[in-house]
Amino acid sequence: MGVQLSLPAQASPASSLVLSLRAAPAVRWVLRRGWRWPAGEVQLACAQGPVSLWLPGLEGTVLAGANAMTRRGLSATQLSVGAITTRVDGYAQGFVAKGGDGARTGQHVLAFGPAEHPSVWLCSVSCHGRSDPCESIVTSLTLTGTSPHPPATAAARGVVLVADHPQLAAAGLTTALLLGCGWFLARRPRPRR
Repeated sequence: MGVQLSLPAQASPASSLVLSLRAAPAVRWVLRRGWRWPAGEVQLACAQGPVSLWLPGLEGTVLAGANAMTRRGLSATQLSVGAITTRVDGYAQGFVAKGGDGARTGQHVLAFGPAEHPSVWLCSVSCHGRSDPCESIVTSLTLTGTSPHPPATAAARGVVLVADHPQLAAAGLTTALLLGCGWFLARRPRPRR
């Protein structure tokens, strides 16, 4: 897996901009960098964790966690998030964090590692400075070497189906119970007369 980010030519590494956040259990930081140039600064953080299955809609939960960490890490008093979009390399969600030092534009990108080493990757970039370079920097974040998310098992798809259609699931369960009771009653031993 690789990370691509287009920075201004005059950007130089700035270790003071590296975020110090604790990762969740079984998740490790694979990249934390900061860059500064005369008109602004950029922070990038990427985490990687194991994944064996993926359920549709789980990206919202993962990105909500990323937004909470972003708010803490940037000491933001307000965090406005955009819609989750599907991209070739996974999912993305933009954000604007407002705090004591002004507004920061950013984006999270969620993608999956190669099939031979199933993993989920989350990279977040934030930019503070003039909006024209920041917008192009933030939208340039791309993860390379990604693969589609792992397929959901039949059981997992069943759970999602029940959650999405509870009335249909209840009707199906009731029908199955009635058929089971009917079969049991038809097969029970008869008393002799």
